[in-house]
Amino acid sequence: MSALQLAQGTVTVVDHCHCHFLWSGTCIAGGSCCLVAWDKSIWVRESVCLVTLKGSLHGDHWWVLRSLLPLYWAINSYDVVDGRATAFWLDEWCGDGDFASRFTSLLSHCTDVNTSVHDIMTDGISTFLRSRLSAAVVVDLLLLRVATARVYLFMGHDIRRYAPTITPRF
Repeated sequence: MSALQLAQGTVTVVDHCHCHFLWSGTCIAGGSCCLVAWDKSIWVRESVCLVTLKGSLHGDHWWVLRSLLPLYWAINSYDVVDGRATAFWLDEWCGDGDFASRFTSLLSHCTDVNTSVHDIMTDGISTFLRSRLSAAVVVDLLLLRVATARVYLFMGHDIRRYAPTITPRF
């Protein structure tokens, strides 16, 4: 997260140095040095729901990270690839705004607000809704199906983009 708008070239250079630092602790990486336990990061992806940070996690830092999720959701948008790390209702990933704000009556009939895009697109939205739907919910459901009709999931990881809704003023 940044309070400044930076040129893309500057961001690329900083990201390049950041990546090398994670690998070796210096601005230039070489050889097989690595400061990040990549095998552990793979374990997290396999053992934890990246949408809610729930799973077999130990330590107080996970509770702190979970408490920051609403802020994280508010300042990021996603390019969905496999949909596993993107919250269907709470993340902005398909059009303007999140589905929780756009389809409030439908959300009130949802059995799990923290469901990922992958789960809903794979199992179907009806799996995550209560059985009795009001007329307003049926209309929202039709609009939601239109909005997600061209969503396809692929192998890979979702891409997070920092997208603040309010530009900071200085």
